[in-house]
Amino acid sequence: DTVNLDDLALTKGQAASLDIFFAERHTSGCHFAIETTIKLGQDWCAPLHYVEFKNVSHNNLGGAGPDTADKNLVFNSVEYEPGRRPRDMQLIVSVKPGSTYTPDSQGNHDLFRQYGRIGIKAGTQVTFNIAFQGLATQDAIDFTFLDLDQGLAGQSSEYIEVGGFVKYALMSTTEVQVSPGAICGTTRFTASQPGNFLIDHPVDDASLTPQQQNRAVMLSFENAVMVEVTMSCSAGTVDCNFLFKAKPSLKCPTDPITHEPLVHDPPTSTVTTTITTTVTTTTMTTVTTTTTKKDCVIDVQISENFTIQTMC
Repeated sequence: DTVNLDDLALTKGQAASLDIFFAERHTSGCHFAIETTIKLGQDWCAPLHYVEFKNVSHNNLGGAGPDTADKNLVFNSVEYEPGRRPRDMQLIVSVKPGSTYTPDSQGNHDLFRQYGRIGIKAGTQVTFNIAFQGLATQDAIDFTFLDLDQGLAGQSSEYIEVGGFVKYALMSTTEVQVSPGAICGTTRFTASQPGNFLIDHPVDDASLTPQQQNRAVMLSFENAVMVEVTMSCSAGTVDCNFLFKAKPSLKCPTDPITHEPLVHDPPTSTVTTTITTTVTTTTMTTVTTTTTKKDCVIDVQISENFTIQTMC
């Protein structure tokens, strides 16, 4: 059968989904194919500045292996920028000195599909330094954290805490909660809904579902050399996995003209200064002296005996 797109009431320039249903009674020998001139999975991020992870060249994050030597995680990557040829670079993740990394039970710190992935044990948190090595331009670059979710009853709830960005973007229907971070100048982005690894992990930026978009936050950095981010997994029976990408992923799945994420300035910290004024009260006591006036008569007698008599 042939389907005429002009008969489907599509709007030019607006993204549309394509659902296919196929039923077959035979258990073998079935061949099913679709031919189309439609460009599927258009990547609206293609004309933007971003970094694509290609593979992992070294994997020993925080000394957790499987490699040895340098205690970091290195993604071989390619930087794409309009008007320039693609350039090779590396994104290097290391544990911030003074912080401790406890991996999840599966030891997930690697490349998951097209996303960087770091798993941490429930009830722990860790601060990472994410460095851009060989980034050719210092223009603004976007960094997206995806799949922020939690376990049942609020257990194993994920949050990231990060600073230094100039803008952040969330969908208008986001599930991510925003609050000031524990350290001045940072912002906390916290999961609020339970997730399911089998059905809601993103596969590709061009096909993010509305739910996957609602569990992502996009941060814009200028003069990016290194980003410091804290990842936390609250107590629970399930460990946490954090997915990230150096790409404006929220702009990729749909036409940005019709479905643009909401962009915000970093929240400002309110500093309350309490001024205590001490008032000293001086009490003046007035002492009144009462003088009683008396009239006296002095009788002086000069005789053999000198006599003075006073009568008041």
